[in-house]
Amino acid sequence: MKKNQKLFNYKIILLSSLILLFLNGCFLSMEPSENILNLNNNSDQKIEILLNLSYPDSSLYHCMNDRYIDPKSSGYLGSTLPLKSQDGITVILFNFDYVKSKWHENVGRPDSYLEEDKILKRFVLSKSQLDSLNWTIAYP
Repeated sequence: MKKNQKLFNYKIILLSSLILLFLNGCFLSMEPSENILNLNNNSDQKIEILLNLSYPDSSLYHCMNDRYIDPKSSGYLGSTLPLKSQDGITVILFNFDYVKSKWHENVGRPDSYLEEDKILKRFVLSKSQLDSLNWTIAYP
């Protein structure tokens, strides 16, 4: 009986260790890493973010990654961005309410309903600039 109890205790310890190791790996994978863009929204408004990976083209036509960030908060944009040393990205910020109102009026490509003069901020950044910013940009 004592031998079975000892074996059972070892199995519990091993299983607990494996669970902790797995959970630790999951939480670590949620942390920012290389080529994951972090945006700090320091404004009082919810912002909509569009990414354009067609660097140096900074138009609305090639935008993707429709995402928003609440006021006074931060968020990671997408997964690891596949950038080489000569690449870069354009990050275009709009007021969230404006984009959602236009989306319901005109379902289509961003350039068909988003107006250039409604852009809150446009970041056109090379990979070296992103590296120097530690892949974190702030608005405003």
